[in-house]
Amino acid sequence: LALNTECYREAEERLLEILAAIADAPRAPAASAAAPATPPRAGAAALLLAETYYQAGRYDDCLAHCRRAAERGWLKADDPQAELLAGWILLRRGLARPARALATRLLRATAPARGGDPVLHARLMHLRGMADFRRGRPRLARRVLRDATALCRGAGDHAVAAEARNLL
Repeated sequence: LALNTECYREAEERLLEILAAIADAPRAPAASAAAPATPPRAGAAALLLAETYYQAGRYDDCLAHCRRAAERGWLKADDPQAELLAGWILLRRGLARPARALATRLLRATAPARGGDPVLHARLMHLRGMADFRRGRPRLARRVLRDATALCRGAGDHAVAAEARNLL
């Protein structure tokens, strides 16, 4: 709730408390050595904290937190949500070409036809469209953003649909 009302400091404090509690909680034995037992809420809380840092404009903190979360096993090293945030940070820093390359790579890996999350796919399309726009390719950007808007609407992500639609 604090994240949605732009109380970033409060959101950060609450999420850090949650993550500290998760870190201190006794762990259940892993199902196998290859799959360590990490509470599913750890990944969600870690991503919310990364999003909080991003929304507050604390980009270095966002990237560092994602690295620490991966080291602790809360996120995969190549978590697509964390990589999406990294792509937006690249774009915010004026690095449209690497942001587009990252989005394109993740779009291939997360395609809904391959079982990927349609909301994540739409958000990646939004990033790619913005990168295309920043690279001076408005027609391509419009096409990608139009597709992102349709996917977002279909998946019920009206916030990203509105952002993408506003850029058309």
